[in-house]
Amino acid sequence: MDPDDAGAAAVAFGLGVPITGPVVVARGELGRVWKVATVQGQFALKEPLAHMVAPSSTEATFNVEFQERMLTAGVPLPRPVRAPAGAALIGRWRAYEWVDLSPFTGPFDLLGAVMARMHANVPPTDAPPDPWYVEPVTEGTWRTLLARAALAAAPWADRVGAVVTELIAANELVGSADGPRRICHLDVSRKHRLHSGASACDF
Repeated sequence: MDPDDAGAAAVAFGLGVPITGPVVVARGELGRVWKVATVQGQFALKEPLAHMVAPSSTEATFNVEFQERMLTAGVPLPRPVRAPAGAALIGRWRAYEWVDLSPFTGPFDLLGAVMARMHANVPPTDAPPDPWYVEPVTEGTWRTLLARAALAAAPWADRVGAVVTELIAANELVGSADGPRRICHLDVSRKHRLHSGASACDF
């Protein structure tokens, strides 16, 4: 996609004609984020990369409804923007209010409070979990990984080796949770922990 496509998406979402931008400001594994300014303010437009399958309208609506639910619960995140008719997706595009963010470095009790608030307010789901998250890493896989890490002189090999017994024992916990399944945050990585003012948020 190019700036003209992003500009057309801004108009379609009812944000107005761009007066500066759009410019790409971030790129992840799945998509890019464009920043655009109109007479209504600054906004973020998200698009999947060209080789990625765009979400369906149903998937995008579910995603936005989930984010709106989190906002109501007090979870800080950029507010999603719907098109004038209520659509969450225009073509391959989604829109959000713009929030200036910086890397989050702590305090981590703030991050924990945000995660707790999020998980306390998520709805139950009947969707089956992705096997990647529920199938345990076998002892053989751990041992092979450590052997390869040692050969490669990986700086983390000794630290993982010191706790590998505990990691293997943790396999007994996989899939043992009782009660209804709930949606949860599965990617609290460094690049997703961002900071805005006094809040930690995820985007």
